[in-house]
Amino acid sequence: MFFSTLKVIIIDSGLGPGGYYFAVLLQILVIYPFLYVSIKKKPILSSVVVFFVCTFYEIIVMYSNMPAWLYRLISIRYFPFIVAGIILGMYIRKMNFSQMIVSFIIGIIFIGVMNYTPCNPILFSQWVTTAFPTVFYAVFFVFIAVKYINIKNIILQFIVFLIGQASYHVFLFQMLYYHCCGWLIYKIIGVNALSLFVNVVICITSGIIFFALEEAILHKKNIFINTSEILKKT
Repeated sequence: MFFSTLKVIIIDSGLGPGGYYFAVLLQILVIYPFLYVSIKKKPILSSVVVFFVCTFYEIIVMYSNMPAWLYRLISIRYFPFIVAGIILGMYIRKMNFSQMIVSFIIGIIFIGVMNYTPCNPILFSQWVTTAFPTVFYAVFFVFIAVKYINIKNIILQFIVFLIGQASYHVFLFQMLYYHCCGWLIYKIIGVNALSLFVNVVICITSGIIFFALEEAILHKKNIFINTSEILKKT
């Protein structure tokens, strides 16, 4: 039973929508420390190496006709996003708006060509919306949010901080929810923006409750009081 379940999770793309997250997360947990240390020591060289590794990987995908179920389980396609996050975390103060505009233009051109033209791509033909070049588009918005958006409303600060703390628990609940009963909302409301919003609210709220219960039971902590105290100090 154990091995059959493990096969479903790792080999058969997981349980329900987003089931591949588990297999990908395990790979990222192993590789992340190496990426972090290498970028901290040699950011430019490390970024170039990741660029060539990801490009070479896409060439392998193309020539081997790698099936979609396998492609989605290999974390290499996420390396550029991880590297971009590390670089932003370390060097965002040295970056400027002009650099990010160039990044945004590169990303938006790729997205436009791949999604709104009859282009038949040779590389990045699978999972186009999260393909390597889209990182240039995503980085722009993260840069703007971190550097220029100052949340002054204490209630909004509290909510954002709390969601950030509970993000892993939101992820865990989401996996269970979509496998067991997420389809109920689509059946009641239909597949539209409202059903998406309702599902997001359910997953975030339940994830926070899950996190709160875990902290209260295992660590005797009240996450709501702790979050308020942390925000007072910042």
